[in-house]
Amino acid sequence: KFSPKLSASFKPRFADDTIGLAIAGSYFDRKVQSDQLLNGEGLRCVRSGQTSNALAFANVTEQGCNNDQGFFLSPEEVDVRIKIGTRERVGGTVNLEWKPREDQLLFLRATHTRITDRDNRFQEESEYRRVTDRRDVRAAGPGTGTLDGVRFETQIFQQEIADRVWTASVGGETRLQEVWKLNLQGDWSRTTRESPGVRARFQARNGLSTYTADENSVDITYGPGIRRPTNTSFTPNAGSDPRVPSNLLFEQLFIDAETGEDEIYTLRSDLQRDLAGGRGFLKAGAKYRQRTKNADVDEFDFAARSAPLSRTETLASFQTFVPDNTKLPLYGAFPVLSELNTFLDQIRPAVAGQPGVFVNSNREDYESRERVLAGYAMGSLELSDGLRLVGGVRVERTRFRSDGNFVYDSDGSAFPDQTIALPTATKNFTEWLPSVVLRYDFSPTIVFRAAASRAIQRPNFEDTRNVQSALDDGDERSIDLQNPSLDPARALQFDASVAWYPNRNTGLTLGVFYKRITNFIVDTNLQNIDIRTIPGVDIPLPDAIPGGFVFNDVEVALNGDVGTIYGVEFAYSQSYTFLPRPLNGLFTSVSATWVKSKARIDVREGTFAFPDQPKWVLNGSLGYEDKRFSLRGSATYRSENVDSIASVSPLDEIRAAYLSFDLNARFNVTRGIQLYADAINLSDERDEVSYRGDRNGGFFSEIERYGRTFQLGVRATF
Repeated sequence: KFSPKLSASFKPRFADDTIGLAIAGSYFDRKVQSDQLLNGEGLRCVRSGQTSNALAFANVTEQGCNNDQGFFLSPEEVDVRIKIGTRERVGGTVNLEWKPREDQLLFLRATHTRITDRDNRFQEESEYRRVTDRRDVRAAGPGTGTLDGVRFETQIFQQEIADRVWTASVGGETRLQEVWKLNLQGDWSRTTRESPGVRARFQARNGLSTYTADENSVDITYGPGIRRPTNTSFTPNAGSDPRVPSNLLFEQLFIDAETGEDEIYTLRSDLQRDLAGGRGFLKAGAKYRQRTKNADVDEFDFAARSAPLSRTETLASFQTFVPDNTKLPLYGAFPVLSELNTFLDQIRPAVAGQPGVFVNSNREDYESRERVLAGYAMGSLELSDGLRLVGGVRVERTRFRSDGNFVYDSDGSAFPDQTIALPTATKNFTEWLPSVVLRYDFSPTIVFRAAASRAIQRPNFEDTRNVQSALDDGDERSIDLQNPSLDPARALQFDASVAWYPNRNTGLTLGVFYKRITNFIVDTNLQNIDIRTIPGVDIPLPDAIPGGFVFNDVEVALNGDVGTIYGVEFAYSQSYTFLPRPLNGLFTSVSATWVKSKARIDVREGTFAFPDQPKWVLNGSLGYEDKRFSLRGSATYRSENVDSIASVSPLDEIRAAYLSFDLNARFNVTRGIQLYADAINLSDERDEVSYRGDRNGGFFSEIERYGRTFQLGVRATF
């Protein structure tokens, strides 16, 4: 599908080249489609042919499922999603610089970007977790099962996300008395989001489903329920075959609207004194940053078959279609959007001003604020010919606070919905961060470098929001815990490298590194735990929660105990300018990183590979370039890595190895006009995450396919 993209820039100079102005603009309207297969609810153990419900279902243990007793891993839910939409991006930048004298520069820079996503998500869910009667487990085996009494849902979600980003920066630098250099700068950025959406849900109950799955695929067949007779009345059907549109009843209407803002102010100053003879410099500075981020979500949930809607439609009431260019295991079709939207526009007046069955308007509401005051001192000194030492220390004082709510959503349980305002969560810490770098030039072509430093990585704002959201559907109690008590990850790191540059067109680098990381942050899934007893979690909680503090499924980001990472890096680049024309435009580059790592965390025994750290990362490119034309082919490989950790290892999530190929071409028509063409992900690689599983193998968790992307465009500079 055609996705136009255009960029242009204008760069005049004035006043004898002492004033420069750069204006640039860009436009991009891209068609997007992705396929997504999810099993985000986790796994359980099931077996068939039992005499009591207690013997048919079991939790996953450190050994997985007891296959010798007939238990096998089974998905809690399979969620099939097709996303079709557009992304429009319009941006502009202005950069004004003034040099009143040779050693002085003043600047003003500003950008504005508008991103509008218009997303349509077509979704089918097979809810195997609803099966709780032993008689409904028809068969169970390694990677396969047949379950009766399954609930099926067809959902259509439409959303427009409008992001607006403004940035501004003002500052300057000047020389004072030849040896002093002063830099002053102030930065501001503001991001806003508006995201209205509507979702319609159709549902069939108590159908039959057979699945066959492994780490990277699933095949599903569907049929009518066996144990229960089909009920064709306009109540949730019993024994319904989801492949029949009239069995999918219009059950729920969701209307939501999200607004949010993220604003950052930064002030910084640097003062540098050059040492005599050009032997180095001394430098000190300070920075203050304040960030405030908030969100306000209004979400309304209306039961379609109850007042005030009282609807009787099924999927058969609409003209339907099946999305093309997808390989997902769909059981049916989706309503045509134009017809569905006409229907939704007709029924919306009936719910205008109504509170809805449950108002999730507080679920994602929060405001977080972070203030960081930092200062540093450093120096660079040439100790002898070719030997340079750079060292310094940085101190950072961080103050963080967040306000939000605890939301209890009763979706079929015996308890009422609740929203409880939580006490303000706070976190304050001070970090001292020294570093030293030693560089020695053995010769003009051989350079040695060694470094040691202490560094931190702050948790992101999403993980530290003071927001806790619980769901109790009568069968399972789950909770998403955000963790404002997270400590920053702290690293003590060392590295050394030697680089050889035999000529201006060749580079060869070999390096080694070691990191010891404490309090690393990892996404964690815990089962059947009292949330007050999670090690290292000190978050505000209500005095009481309906049904108690024990939840079957807990998603939370935690600080790990300690992790170590060490490895080797290699890089080689070559331009073949020594070859005769036209071969002298050829070039190659390769890089490789090998890593060995391990980590541990308090919520379980043993060690595991450090999260998000693959053992191998390989990159390579081959291309040709001259003054008018360039062509580059590149490949990227990343081996598998740990994505998240669970309280038992079979539920750890592992991101699969990834290999992709890209191709890029550029042609300069004139000095200011360039044609370009890009082919991205030519191998049609997918992003695959799977549960580690037991002795019978893993089980998919998330599979997302973006497909290949081809781009043609023009760049103009005036």
